[in-house]
Amino acid sequence: MNRMIPIGLLLACSTLFLAACDSRIADVERASGIHLQRPPIFLPVASRTFAAPWEEGWFSDLTNPSFGLVVDSTAPSGPRVGEIRYPEGFPAGRTPGWSETWGLEERELTRIYISFWTKLSENWQGHPAVSKIGFVWIHDNPVVFPVYRGAGLDPLRAEIWLQDVPDGGRRLEANVGEREIKRGRWHRWEIYLVANGGDEADGEAHFWIDGEKIGEYRDIRFGTREQSDVWERVSWRPIWGGVAGVVPEEMYMRMGRITVSGPTPQFNDGERWAGEPLDDSIP
Repeated sequence: MNRMIPIGLLLACSTLFLAACDSRIADVERASGIHLQRPPIFLPVASRTFAAPWEEGWFSDLTNPSFGLVVDSTAPSGPRVGEIRYPEGFPAGRTPGWSETWGLEERELTRIYISFWTKLSENWQGHPAVSKIGFVWIHDNPVVFPVYRGAGLDPLRAEIWLQDVPDGGRRLEANVGEREIKRGRWHRWEIYLVANGGDEADGEAHFWIDGEKIGEYRDIRFGTREQSDVWERVSWRPIWGGVAGVVPEEMYMRMGRITVSGPTPQFNDGERWAGEPLDDSIP
């Protein structure tokens, strides 16, 4: 004798099954360290895996012999990584190579999440001023840049600095936690930025190292009402120091997968972007 299963029971079971799947996926992501701090309504819009010299949505300086792709079996994001080498005597204030997004401004994102991995050589010697990792652009300026601070072989600190902002430059130091940066080891950066509205000082910057939140600021003016509030570009452009000095000996910075994410269309300030998300199966 055939019996019909009530539709309500089927719906309830389906709901429980999907909830269990979502929970399992979340548990797996937490355990593997995949985008721990990315807002749940965000999806990836640009990704640099370093699996190939050229990748869609990215420009790279492949003509410079100091920039290349190498294999590092210790990299959490996969063995293929980018490497930028600083030769002995390289002048401060310049970068030996770079890789950056193109077309990101078309998404018109006012909120953005960025994840990347870095590894400094064991002999890394920091510039007395600062060692810049890369830049995030808004209103046609490289306003936000994560840095490592620590001269020579001194301990290194992770910070975010601002420039080309209405109130002058600003240093966003770790204000809610600390995380030791060790040479010769991989460290995971996660950054969440929210553009300010008009002339208000209500922009936000949050950053994590290896899953631990170390910085939170909610009083930033990235720009004015006359300037664009759209995040335009993300780059890996490691500039050693300011304007004086030279690299004392050859050393390198390596970069694991870079992922840039933004809100899904229905949550992005008036559904400005309706593109397809990228594959997000790799950390």
